[in-house]
Amino acid sequence: MKIPNNPALSGSIVLVKGTHFLSKQIMMHMYLYAKMTGRKPLKYSHAETLIWDYQYNQLLTVGARESGTECSLTDDYYQDQEILILKPKKLLTYGETCDLCAYYKQVDKSKYQTGNFLSWITYLKTGIWLSKKGDNRVYCYELAARFSNAIGRWPEGKSLDMVSIYDLYENENYEIHTP
Repeated sequence: MKIPNNPALSGSIVLVKGTHFLSKQIMMHMYLYAKMTGRKPLKYSHAETLIWDYQYNQLLTVGARESGTECSLTDDYYQDQEILILKPKKLLTYGETCDLCAYYKQVDKSKYQTGNFLSWITYLKTGIWLSKKGDNRVYCYELAARFSNAIGRWPEGKSLDMVSIYDLYENENYEIHTP
């Protein structure tokens, strides 16, 4: 799906439906999590954050990917992908967009937290979370939550560890956006 090159989308969270084996496994386990917690299952397995680059007048997408935290042009990254955009209800100010960029510079090239998939499986079956809290490696849902926190859109007091896709989807500071 093509995302419009629009600065008003800066700070948006993009949920992506992956088609690879791991994506399907994530969707299956998040389906189980939804059923366990009484939520409507979602068909998305990945999350990214959109950032407006004022220098080049370009909307970028940033996410925790297999090779680590990466930034791409939206046109390149979202070709032929099914997505859902969660747009901040309140437009970002120039300063908040700068905060997103500053946070990205902090986490750029952070390693991907591959162990969290196993932690989620263990948590669903036993209620025990295995990954270390405060780890400097990130996974996609957690990174999107941390970006949301950097611009004051993460619920106050809500943990930034053990973030699920539902924490992003149910965040009252965002609304579904259809381009």
